[in-house]
Amino acid sequence: DAGEYEVAFSDGAVGTVDDTGRYIVAEAAPGKLVIDPKTVIVAADAAAKTYGASDPQLTAAINGVVQGEESEITFDISRESGESVGTYSIHVSGEETQGNYVVSYADAVFTITKSDELAVSASNYEGEYDGETHVLNASATVQDGTTISYSTDGGVTWSSEAPSITDVGQINVTVRAENAGYETVETEAALSVLPKPVTVA
Repeated sequence: DAGEYEVAFSDGAVGTVDDTGRYIVAEAAPGKLVIDPKTVIVAADAAAKTYGASDPQLTAAINGVVQGEESEITFDISRESGESVGTYSIHVSGEETQGNYVVSYADAVFTITKSDELAVSASNYEGEYDGETHVLNASATVQDGTTISYSTDGGVTWSSEAPSITDVGQINVTVRAENAGYETVETEAALSVLPKPVTVA
């Protein structure tokens, strides 16, 4: 084990011939045997999850320990709090001196990525002119925090107000759903009013 140990010659060593047969021990002085602790690094493993999912188990690698003695190194591991999309630190810590080892610690990064579970749908409308205003209906699979916007010019400009149609014609609409925790999604829809047949008798 690591530490200092006293070393002394046995009684009667002075005056004896050493193992080579070429030297006589003239003086035997006590000394010390020093075994330094071995350096070990506990490095947190990077981890990730998608928004809304549960955290995976955090792990760390123990580098430099003598094979079979990994269980002698203990440490705590946790991550910075937060559930929004972004990066957070994974912190690993513990005692610096553990038995025969001097331990240092290295943090890592925890990443929360956007989920792909968001979807948006919109209902087309087509009908004969009836003098009524028909508004495009759209909905998203995730309500909380989701913003739906509309474009009638191919995505050049956007509005939070759903487009509508009254007179004969057609409006092509791009519908977009955005949420900080999800990938942005779009869909296409159309509002169409057909001429109403009239008979003049």
